[in-house]
Amino acid sequence: MSQSHEGFRGSIAELLGDNVIDLVREPDNRYDRNAVGCLWKGTHIGYIPSGSAQFLAPALDNGMRITATCDVWTSPDGEALRVYLKFSGKTDKDWRMLERVIKQISDYSE
Repeated sequence: MSQSHEGFRGSIAELLGDNVIDLVREPDNRYDRNAVGCLWKGTHIGYIPSGSAQFLAPALDNGMRITATCDVWTSPDGEALRVYLKFSGKTDKDWRMLERVIKQISDYSE
């Protein structure tokens, strides 16, 4: 998750304690029709980067249900340097859809 949002005011320690991230489609987002927002405890903390969201959004729109958790890499003084999301499917169908999305993102990134 590389794009940030000013709404997040919590500490990194808070985020590490409960790291479940809700993914919310924003098809009416004026900047990106494939926008996928990331919410933590109801607070908007950022977006999935658009290069990945272009593949993730259609799968979410087609019913893929996934869970996202995050790992935060921090500097020695506790500043967040990078946030990595880990996804898991809720059903076998969701896993298959997620595997296709991951392959699309991987192929796109090469």
